[in-house]
Amino acid sequence: MWAGADSGVPEPWRVKVRDARGDAVGAGIALAGGMVLTCAHVVSAAAGTAEQTAPEQPIRLTFDAMRGEPEATAVVLPDCWAPQRADGSADIALLRLTSPPPTNVSAMLLRLGVPRNREVRAYGYPRQHPDGVWGAAVLAGSTGPHGEWVQLDARVPGQLVRRGFSGAAVIDEETDAVVGMVVTAHTDDGEGLACMVPVRTLVRYVPAIAEWVGSEPIAPRIVVFGGPRPPATDLTRVELDAARTPVEQLGEQLRDDVSRARSGPTGESTPVRVAITNVDRAERPDAVLHQIVKPLAESAEVELHFSDDHSPGLDQARQWLDEEIAARTAVLAERVDALERTEQALLRRLTQIGSVVGPLPLIRLAARDLRLRLRVLDDAVPGVDAARVRTALASTERKAERAELAATAAAAEVEALQTRYREAKDLLRAYHALAVDHELLEDERLSAFHRPAAGAMAARPCQIDAAEPLVSAYVVAVRRQIHGR
Repeated sequence: MWAGADSGVPEPWRVKVRDARGDAVGAGIALAGGMVLTCAHVVSAAAGTAEQTAPEQPIRLTFDAMRGEPEATAVVLPDCWAPQRADGSADIALLRLTSPPPTNVSAMLLRLGVPRNREVRAYGYPRQHPDGVWGAAVLAGSTGPHGEWVQLDARVPGQLVRRGFSGAAVIDEETDAVVGMVVTAHTDDGEGLACMVPVRTLVRYVPAIAEWVGSEPIAPRIVVFGGPRPPATDLTRVELDAARTPVEQLGEQLRDDVSRARSGPTGESTPVRVAITNVDRAERPDAVLHQIVKPLAESAEVELHFSDDHSPGLDQARQWLDEEIAARTAVLAERVDALERTEQALLRRLTQIGSVVGPLPLIRLAARDLRLRLRVLDDAVPGVDAARVRTALASTERKAERAELAATAAAAEVEALQTRYREAKDLLRAYHALAVDHELLEDERLSAFHRPAAGAMAARPCQIDAAEPLVSAYVVAVRRQIHGR
């Protein structure tokens, strides 16, 4: 898990959710772009409203893990409210801060299976500890409505995950990844039992959360880099053991396996991830890295496994990953600059024609949010949890691509609107001139068609969807008068 530059304290994305009196009612998780993830029942408790309806008023928050504990407010995002159902499922809310976040903070959500005895921790605000306290637990397996939750058994010694922890991030001790959100607020405090909503379930109820979900957690001694930009999310996996295969044979076998994997069952080109295990136990680790891995990384994503933190070649692989991140971040910054120029030009164009013709398309500006994400990426320290940074970078690249396509489509829609207006205006003028040439200017039957068409086209702004049928009706009427058809 990674955060922005202002991370002199741990977990700067940690959020306390407060009611109107300022008392803590639960926790939240700050995400990039000024978003906060929490439980719907925590939001309702903070607003003092019924749990089934998203409150309209802003919710009070405190970034209590940051210097000065800055306060903020947030509102529920449209279509991001999943209140608790009768069977106990859902209970998820995604909020947007009403002002820019106090610093560049972001938790990265990661999917994780449900292995038993996996140790996790969470930071909540039980009544006895209004300033917050860490709770320790162990994943026990699927439970809850439809098996959607994961049971958290108390870890002794350690504080219990209990009432007051709802909405808190559940952090996997092995990978330091946010793998879920504490949901239960009704367990017996002495029972030592709680539950979390895993990331996969969060996304199912509120699909927008997927924007902040990375790939599977990567262990510290696994380095992934290379491949398409941004990395594809659906990769065909090829795996070889470097300890059991001589370098020359490893290269040949990889080429054959990658070629077969790329062709896929349909014959279409498929993106590939090549996993090479026991790199440091190969006969010549340096040759594996420089002769095989480095060239391969130009066209395929490479996943390298090492035995320990002092393995030969591990530092080199991490350096390649850092170089990739730096290069991709620089390219992304240029794309965001270009997108911002495109969006500003689009806004100017909308201003130009907005007084003449409508309805104007709804434009969603994305450059500001992408720039905020870029600042978070820029603040990351090279070599520190680079795998998480790369995951966030890929997510931001995909978001940038969608924004670029949306801006291009909006520009085309605006120009099409202007073209429709000009064509309708020219058509009305041409057929009116034709009517004059045929001495039909005083024809009352034509006037009954011309007046509404001319009025609609002269309106400011002209509502082209309503004006075009009127112009077409006038054209048909002129043709009938002149040609009898």
